[in-house]
Amino acid sequence: MKRTRMLLWLIVIPVLLSACLKNLPDKNAGKIESTQTREEILADQMAAAQATGTAPVVSGETTSEEIEIRSGTTPIPAGVTYDNPWDYCQAVGTISTPGSEYTGAQTHPDVTSSVLQAMGIDNAEAGSFSVIWRCMNGQVWGCDSSSYPNCPNPVDFSSEPSDVMKQECAKPEMENIVLPAAVTGRETAYEWVCRNGVPEISGQAVSADEYGFNASIWFPVMRQ
Repeated sequence: MKRTRMLLWLIVIPVLLSACLKNLPDKNAGKIESTQTREEILADQMAAAQATGTAPVVSGETTSEEIEIRSGTTPIPAGVTYDNPWDYCQAVGTISTPGSEYTGAQTHPDVTSSVLQAMGIDNAEAGSFSVIWRCMNGQVWGCDSSSYPNCPNPVDFSSEPSDVMKQECAKPEMENIVLPAAVTGRETAYEWVCRNGVPEISGQAVSADEYGFNASIWFPVMRQ
């Protein structure tokens, strides 16, 4: 009888042990798989955007092509030329400086007359002014570069003061004084003031159009 019991235990015990081992919690159970790094996620997003043809927009970054368009947004066929600004702008779309396709007068009298009128200046004084023009979205825009030498330059939205500004604000007598354009440069979008010996932005003085040029000194020019 005892021998029979021993045999039974020898059979039952391994079965019980096997069942217990199966019911033990898995060492990997509840373990969170490692997540992707930020770089890996960004790479996946870029790949997905490229696959759909829509690239993600990165805020706070602007390329020079977005600010100043040197070549026309609409290609002009080789050999085709234009001798007046309005036809040229309708063809080229947007360009910061007329290209070789434009063969007319660089200083166009009708453009000059329109810009001076917008500035409240008598056209009889036109000989004293130098008006330049560019194309934006198919429209002629003019600016008097004799009054505003910064006409051809995009607005500078940098919030980092120049060395000249820092040197000027280091002077004790400049405390709480607004820096003049001769110090800040005419391209800056901001008004700068000296506080505690350093230049600070006190406000925005200039707004820019969609291509980055000073919106207050460029005027639309209608065909005469």
